[in-house]
Amino acid sequence: MSHTAPLVSVIIPYFLQEDYLLEAVESVAAQTYSNCEVIVVDDCSGGTSAAEVLRQCEFSSLQVVRLAENQGPSVARNAAVDRSSGQLILPLDADDKISPDYLEATTAVFIEDPDLGAVFTSAQLFGDDQSIWHPECSLASLLCDGSPNTFLYKREVFYSIGGYKPAMRMGENTDFWLRAQLSGWRFRHVDRPLYLYRKHPAAQTLSPNFMSERARALVREHKQLFIDHLDEILVEQTARYVEQRDTYQQVYEQYTELDIEIHRQYEELNHYWEHASGNAHAEETSLVGKLASIFGLKVSAGRGT
Repeated sequence: MSHTAPLVSVIIPYFLQEDYLLEAVESVAAQTYSNCEVIVVDDCSGGTSAAEVLRQCEFSSLQVVRLAENQGPSVARNAAVDRSSGQLILPLDADDKISPDYLEATTAVFIEDPDLGAVFTSAQLFGDDQSIWHPECSLASLLCDGSPNTFLYKREVFYSIGGYKPAMRMGENTDFWLRAQLSGWRFRHVDRPLYLYRKHPAAQTLSPNFMSERARALVREHKQLFIDHLDEILVEQTARYVEQRDTYQQVYEQYTELDIEIHRQYEELNHYWEHASGNAHAEETSLVGKLASIFGLKVSAGRGT
């Protein structure tokens, strides 16, 4: 790859994400690396079209294409790549963003190692989750956890494996990266949270059946691969289970400590309240007695007249 700044094509499939699309495009427009273009493919979305959402967007290197019928994210991404001109391709989901130095940091890695096929970063979650994800890209990790949210990859990678499989509507990203890895392409991880991964109630990945349906789709497509690497998958899943178990144990212990502390503070406040109430009643009784003696009144045991 040339040491001059290569053109990066950011491809964004769009379907029912009108609340977020403009933010995604603006995150590209705000890059410190300026040699980039954006291709948005509207997958025949209902509601507000991509063109309407981006009508007032001032980013000059923007193309918006609308498909005649809904065909799924794989077809939309393939259509975007076909209309792009970049040496490097960056798929970006319409509800996500990239930090301002994402392209600057990732393109620099290709200059350091021109034989790489792709570069990916860690992800900063935002919205309903604020954690940081440090993805891995071993074969076992891909089979167990799916692919990282996105890669910046060479155009040659796309054509060498035939792009995204049109029939796959779930797990298409992981399928793409499995085939790229099996074809011999190398990847590099930049361990900085430069990809901004939005978590929100409407996200497909939060739907109850997403994980199981994606797993089924990948097993159907790569059954022999899962069989051949079953030992690695089991080791990887066991490690994930132990990690999650330890995390849950820590959370439970913290909850128990907090519950004890809340109970202690409650008892302390209750003691103060009883003490303060007793003093107030004593002062009230004393005051009533003084008034009674001044005015020569009789005071009954109760408070009635």
